[in-house]
Formats: sequence, structure tokens, C-alpha cells
Amino acid sequence: MKSMKFFSILLLAIMVAFASCKKDEINDTNVVPDPITPGEVYSNGLIERSVTDEDGLNIGCFVVDYPFSLLMTDSSTVVIASEDDMNEAMSDSTNFPIDFVYPLNVTFEDGNTATANNIEELSALFAACIPDTGWGDTTIVEGGEFFPAWDISFENACIQLVYPVSILSVNGTTETANNHDELITYLADGNYYSFVFPISVENQDGTVTAVAGAEELFDLLLACNPGGGVIDGGCGIGSFGCYQFGYPLSLEMEGGSTVVVNNEDEFNAAVLAGNWIGFGFPLTLIDEAGETLVVNNETELENALLNCGTVIGGGGGTGFEGDFVCYDFVFPIQITNSNGTITIADEAAWTAFLSAPATNGAAFEFGYPLSLVHVETGETTTVNNQEELVTALQACF
Repeated sequence: MKSMKFFSILLLAIMVAFASCKKDEINDTNVVPDPITPGEVYSNGLIERSVTDEDGLNIGCFVVDYPFSLLMTDSSTVVIASEDDMNEAMSDSTNFPIDFVYPLNVTFEDGNTATANNIEELSALFAACIPDTGWGDTTIVEGGEFFPAWDISFENACIQLVYPVSILSVNGTTETANNHDELITYLADGNYYSFVFPISVENQDGTVTAVAGAEELFDLLLACNPGGGVIDGGCGIGSFGCYQFGYPLSLEMEGGSTVVVNNEDEFNAAVLAGNWIGFGFPLTLIDEAGETLVVNNETELENALLNCGTVIGGGGGTGFEGDFVCYDFVFPIQITNSNGTITIADEAAWTAFLSAPATNGAAFEFGYPLSLVHVETGETTTVNNQEELVTALQACF
């Protein structure tokens, strides 16, 4: 699990939203299914991936609206207008659904609608859905990292896949998609797939980036928000700094709405695909020892995450490990918490303070002015408030 980068902790309060993904409506053109060749059985894998509910047939991030029709193995068609109709159609092992009758009207989670005129268009819609299952699975990729595969493109992110891309199914079969159409075909075949790393992605400026693993790809997708990923390094797959989340938890979304997520799958799907701007409070965190910590506001969250930093020893003062940290403290420093104002005289005292969050509390603030020394140049910088501290730490990037 990666440690939280110090500068991004302090920037947590100014997170901005990811752009919402909206699907363009496809032209509504009647398409007659191809006749079935005698002796041939064709099965649409998306039917196997579907779940019926009162609104329609749920397939990924959208539902096929009632009523719709299914093509059966005997070439007959069945109209589906309810859960009971679907259950009945699936119950006959001798005459079962093998495809939809097109066109299909679908409704996405954000309320947008579209029409799929054939299996290719339906598969493309499904392949673009951010997976909401499988994020906690580590069994599919032996000796590797699991990251649910989907059609990552400029339509739903700020990066897109560079082909060929290899994916691994739950049955242990590795497939190589040489282009976009091949990937869609595999993703819609009814199996669950993970990306096989390394993969390459292209940025919107045309730059190609090699991605070595799941956490790196997760960070790149988080960075697709308009603010440039100011929480870079904070969230990992199923983690936040050195903590796990306690569920359920609330996410604040752009426009003032709140979404409650109940597990890791729902969390990852929401923050990668939605318009997330922050956490709802109180928020429960679980540390590496299994102890729970409840934080009630952004300040308490920031300071809880400070405890994820690893104190750097030696003659250079005290800092926090992280790819972008370039400053150490100049002691003494002052901390204000529920116990009052505390003077931290040296590195050992700071280490002791961080190692006892239960005694010292999650909420504390630095006293200003605060002096920092650049670890490479030795230059001293004095900051007079948190805004100046954030500016100084941003320069480390």
C-alpha cells in the first residue's frame, strides 16, 4: 500500500470533480435479427451478465428498458415486460434466450438514454461501463495485480488504451485485443476480465505512457478530474493513505448531491466514473492494526493522513516520505490540538507525537510561521499560513 504524498493531503480540501460521462443517443433504426442457421446456437453473453429489476434488465452502467423482446433458440420471440417474464424466459433449458431483438432502448445511471440497434452497439455501450464488481478480487491474475478491464477511452476518461492490450478472464484464458473492436467483443462475451500489465495509455496531448501496475493506472484515472488530480497518490484500490475505509460511506458529488457507497466495488466505480468532489462526514477509517478512527471534518482527515507519513531520520531533520516531498521541518515547531498548543522540540518529539494518535487526537494544526528547509538546496522557506504551505509543497512536484 502506498503512503500518502504529503502535499496532496493538504490539497484534499480543494478537490474538484471528474467530468461526467454522457452517452450520445444512437439513431433509432429498426433492425431485424439475422435468421438462425439450423443446428447453430448463438448466445449473447450480455444476457448472462444481466440482472433483472423493476426498471429493466441491468447490464453494467445501464438498464435495457421494459418492454423488450428476446430471440429464443427455436427462432421465436418473447416479449419481456417484467422480472417475472424474464425469469420465465430463462427457466426453460431447451428453449432459452440467445439474443435480444433490436433496437433496444437503454437508460444510464445518470438518466441519459440511448438506443442500441444491434449487438455491436450494445456491446460498445457495455464495454465503456466502469466495472462495479471485481475490485477486491486477487485470484484471477496469478502473480500479478487485478484491475477490472473496460474500454478506457477519451469518451469516459482523459486517457485511452494503446493497442494491443492483453486481458485475462476468470477461467484463466489470456486474450489479446489488437484494436478497439476486438476489445469490445471480448468484454461482452459474458466473462469477467482483468488487464494484464504492463499496458500503455495515450494522453490527450498524444503522449504515450507505460503503465506498470494497477495502482499506477488507478492514479492516472483519478487524475482525469478537471483539477489535474490534486488527490494524486491519496486513494489506492480499496485504500486511502495507510487506511482502509469503513463502509458505508458518503461521497459528495458535483451539484450538491450525495452518494452512499457500501463496499469497495461501489467506491471505485463511483470515484473513477462520477463527479466526486469530496467525502461526507463523519468518515470511518481503519488503520493497519484494525483500529477504527472516526474523522468529522476535512481538518481531522488531513491530520489523520499525516500519520501515514514515515518519519525520515538522520541529520536532515524530519520530513515525510513521498515522491514529491522536498522539505523538512526546522525545529522547534508548534502544534495546536485538543490539549492546547504543544511545542515539538526535535525529531524524536515529532516521532513520538505521530506515534500516539489515540492520545494526541486526529485533529491538530501547525502553528505559523513555520520554517521548512529544502532537502537538496538547504534553502530555508518560511510559510505564514496553510495556503502558503500548500504553495511551497506544490513546488516539489
